[in-house]
Amino acid sequence: MYEQFKESGIREKISQLKQEDKIGDDLAVQLLAAIDVADRRNQELVALMQGSQAVMEQKAFKDTARSIFDYCKNLIGATSGYVALLSETGEENEVLFLEAGGFTCTVNPELPMPVRGMRAQAYEENRAIYDNDFMHSEWVEFLPRGHVTLKNVLFAPLILHDMTIGLIGLANKSTDFDEKDAKIATSFGSLAAVALQNSHNIDKREKTERSLQEAMKRLHLAMESAEQGVWEWDFETGLVTFDDIALKMLDYGSDLQPVKGEWWIEQIHPDDRRQVEKAFNRYLSGQSKRYNTEFRLRRMDGKFIWVASSARVIRYDQEGNPLLVVGTHRDVTKQKREENILKETKDRLEKLNMGLQVLIEHREQEMRRLEENVVENANKLIAPYIDKMDKERMSGRNRAYLELIAANLDQLVSPLARNLTSEMANLTPAQIQIADLVRKGKTTKEIAAALNISSNAVSVQRFKIRKRLKILNRKINLRFYLETLAR
Repeated sequence: MYEQFKESGIREKISQLKQEDKIGDDLAVQLLAAIDVADRRNQELVALMQGSQAVMEQKAFKDTARSIFDYCKNLIGATSGYVALLSETGEENEVLFLEAGGFTCTVNPELPMPVRGMRAQAYEENRAIYDNDFMHSEWVEFLPRGHVTLKNVLFAPLILHDMTIGLIGLANKSTDFDEKDAKIATSFGSLAAVALQNSHNIDKREKTERSLQEAMKRLHLAMESAEQGVWEWDFETGLVTFDDIALKMLDYGSDLQPVKGEWWIEQIHPDDRRQVEKAFNRYLSGQSKRYNTEFRLRRMDGKFIWVASSARVIRYDQEGNPLLVVGTHRDVTKQKREENILKETKDRLEKLNMGLQVLIEHREQEMRRLEENVVENANKLIAPYIDKMDKERMSGRNRAYLELIAANLDQLVSPLARNLTSEMANLTPAQIQIADLVRKGKTTKEIAAALNISSNAVSVQRFKIRKRLKILNRKINLRFYLETLAR
């Protein structure tokens, strides 16, 4: 699901809607924050599941520990570290491998690693500890010469039977370690501890079964930090069991007995049941490599919540048929609600946009009708009287006024007038009159007679017109330039 957030560009869409003022700042922040939290939770779950898978594959412990270390290091953001086991004497760490993180380390790898300083504290207290200013701490004196500089350090214990039998060491994270990192590292330490126990008991059936139970217990602890509910479906008994987190998610008490698989399926929303069964059966039959789906699940109070569900078959019979499936549930109701809010907002904005388009089209139609009416009225109510006056005898000045009126009327009803007026918005009314007559080819003398002003006044205004049109001292014909604007 969360990879889809990235691929669909939903973050960019939210930012775009915010920039266009189609959603508020608060809603945008809430949506982005919800997606970020979901992405982080998904990363933690994937890393924990990968670590659990490494444990279940039961490779050599050193290989399994390296895989678990890499998943933990990458998730937390550290660059250096190691996995070490406590020696039989309890006085030294026996390093399985060491990751220098690209830094030069000249310490002899054959030198012993005594249990002292921060390491001793982690062993004694059976818990993760960290120091974000290690080079100025009391522990720095224990670093051998040539050791990599350690900006910060975190140790997480590998605990078996309430005893720390090894450590995951992490160092040089770009930011400070925090309690969340400590919890995550502790979870991976638990997985590494289970892997160690599995490696000791791999040849014995009874011990292997106990190791599996221990792995499930450790996995549950790991899932608890990620708020994942765990369920098991035993196909031999047909019973489904839930851990406390899964039960709490569905509002049941921890004393709920294992239930039949059929009962569990009935709790799935009827509209989702078919697709869930289809996805599950495709996974069990090998048609699909993974089982990951989302659906609505009924709580004890009858209300439905959305869960993200994933599962793996962890035990098969000799013929390859699944015997035990272990899966997780995570409550994604809040994310679904926010997705619905986003969808509703998008639908509402699309409807508003359609309404605005209709309104704009209506306004454009009204404007066209208004322009047509202006032209029609001018041609019917004004132009005939101008034609009659043109046939009458009148003085030269009155004739000039009449021509000016006719020319201005022609501009009023012509689309060219809008362009000319827009370009000459900085001119005064008198300058616009003179510019209009210049454009029509009138001389300075003719303009002076038409406007009843001196030729010198016309020349001064022509100078100011060129200046305001920013063509002063340029070899540009004023009449030609004004005609260009009209086009």
